[in-house]
Amino acid sequence: MTKRRLFLHFLENSPEEKLADFQYLKCRVGNVTRRENKKMADSNSYLANITADPALVSALGVVLPLISTNKVALSMTTQEVTDLTNLCNAYTTQYQVANTAKATAKAAVTLKDTNKRNARKALINWTKVWRSNNAISDSLLELLMCPAHGVQPSFTTPTIPTNLVAFSDGQGNIELRWNRGTNIRGTSFFIETRDSPTSDFRVLGVTTTAKFVTEATPGQYISYRVIAARHGKFSPPTAPVSLWDNGQTGAFSVAA
Repeated sequence: MTKRRLFLHFLENSPEEKLADFQYLKCRVGNVTRRENKKMADSNSYLANITADPALVSALGVVLPLISTNKVALSMTTQEVTDLTNLCNAYTTQYQVANTAKATAKAAVTLKDTNKRNARKALINWTKVWRSNNAISDSLLELLMCPAHGVQPSFTTPTIPTNLVAFSDGQGNIELRWNRGTNIRGTSFFIETRDSPTSDFRVLGVTTTAKFVTEATPGQYISYRVIAARHGKFSPPTAPVSLWDNGQTGAFSVAA
């Protein structure tokens, strides 16, 4: 068909046919190859619009073998089929990996919850045994986060300790002191520390008194804070107190 006849045919067609013919003319007149035109065209692939993973994986399992079998009819080279298959298989493989990971995580959470219930039950039973044994000191019971002998357990949330102060003797020995505030007997205090202003706090130790002695390297930044704990409930942490962040030397004290 000559270009003139194509043009006359184009004028006589419906708007939809004109659009189709225009695309054909563009390829012919502009000498655009089929492969280049295919790259520019919008495929509107049904597959590409499937968002549910199971449905897409299932569809790919049907389509990929068909593509391989009909590569000549689809004007695809062996390498193009291989590349497309590899991309799709990479997705399906990771989908299977993700599914396995989800199942493993779900099983792990279930096992964790079961072990948690068992551990709590065992701790409750042992607490009864420990508190019934008067040979076990109240101070040890408190360290074990158990009510002392004769003390009615309190399940209220502990309050934030106040007036945290750090004392340094200049030789690396640090003493932390604070006010226990309204926290009753049976409250434990967790001391947390970090060695960088940007790092996370970690537990350094625990005590039932309102002081704690530790060591640090003089001149190197160190920070402490205290959290009150009682029967599985914890207060917010105190404001941190930091040493050797302002060039201190010798013996000194720092308040939070």
